[in-house]
Amino acid sequence: MVSLSKGVLKFKSDAYERAKYFYEVLFLIHMVVVFAFYNTKMVAPVFGIGLFVAALIVQFERNRNSFMIPFNTVWYFVLILFGALSGMWAQFFTSYNVAFLVRLVVIMLICASISIYVDDMEDLDRILSMFIAASVIIVLLEFTAVPSEGWKNGGVGRYFSGINPNDITVWIDFAAAVAFYRAYVNEKRWMYIVVALFIVFCSFSGSRKGLLAAVAAPLLIVVLSTHKNGYALRVIAAILLVAGLFLLVMENETLYSAIGKRLERMFDTFKGEDSDGSIRMRQHYIDVAKDMFRQSPIIGKGMGNYSRILESEYASGNFYSHNNYWQILSEMGMIGALIYFSMYVYCLISFIRGYFIQKRKIAILFLTAILMMIVLDTGIVSYCTKYGQMIIALCYCGTYAMKTDGGRRYRYEKA
Repeated sequence: MVSLSKGVLKFKSDAYERAKYFYEVLFLIHMVVVFAFYNTKMVAPVFGIGLFVAALIVQFERNRNSFMIPFNTVWYFVLILFGALSGMWAQFFTSYNVAFLVRLVVIMLICASISIYVDDMEDLDRILSMFIAASVIIVLLEFTAVPSEGWKNGGVGRYFSGINPNDITVWIDFAAAVAFYRAYVNEKRWMYIVVALFIVFCSFSGSRKGLLAAVAAPLLIVVLSTHKNGYALRVIAAILLVAGLFLLVMENETLYSAIGKRLERMFDTFKGEDSDGSIRMRQHYIDVAKDMFRQSPIIGKGMGNYSRILESEYASGNFYSHNNYWQILSEMGMIGALIYFSMYVYCLISFIRGYFIQKRKIAILFLTAILMMIVLDTGIVSYCTKYGQMIIALCYCGTYAMKTDGGRRYRYEKA
């Protein structure tokens, strides 16, 4: 708490507040450092353990008489346990290795720390602020490393850390949705600058799904949050703005080279008029996953086995399926898919209830976020990446945090 007394600025905080500040700063640093040192092996485990311990300290200072295990931690642990058991029937046991297990456990620790830290809506607001701040730093760091040709060929997002832009844009898409929600719904107009920064990043990243999500999420927020009296006008204005930006991209030579060509090829493929090489390749990987699922529909081929089978039996290299649904179905069958997507269903039902029945304004943001992940999962594999799982963890926190607010700030009544 900051106060001014007799001309002296004083800062007071108890152990609980200090523990929260420490966790928040560590969370911000974690996002930036993990991005910057993506290929350094021990960075993620060290921060995973550090965040988990920091969250436990927060919980201890909050209530010293109880210990809470978040539901999403149990959910992810069950998924890991089933994946470990799948090694018993895995086609290639060697592909299911200790490194993969460690990776999933680290992700679980990071996500568990978020759920332990968040106790109410104010806590979630604070962690979302750290998420936006870290995303701004990440984008600016990447911008400093992009050569001139990188802007022309749509390669932004791969120069500073070497991360696949399809992965990092998941964070940036979510950050754009949060920033737009705060600008449009909470009327913090200066946040539009942050939204523009994120959309520029996604536009020049070469990730078509990342760009579409960065634009679609704000549109959905507009649709869900607009009052009846101005509904049609605002929705039409939002659509016209997107259409205007699309025309700008298609007519400007530089923008067309970096963004327009990719979008044009994608639309042509959907219309059956052309076949984009990248989309064709991804469709092949999905077809392989479907074939693997048909061979073992109940229990799958074993966690981590998709890439090995793709390489050894289909001679298609060591890649992933580019589709979270078919990747899980191929590796862990219907049982694994039911375990994993139960969290999506739980979150979706909670936010639909929060929006339509409880009239919770904040449900608009998280309903948008979980729908964004449902759509993005058709083009990414998120069940084993910290980028996707952190978004799911924050959405899960929203399911219980939005019930604790009780004030106008987070409520929404339709006109």
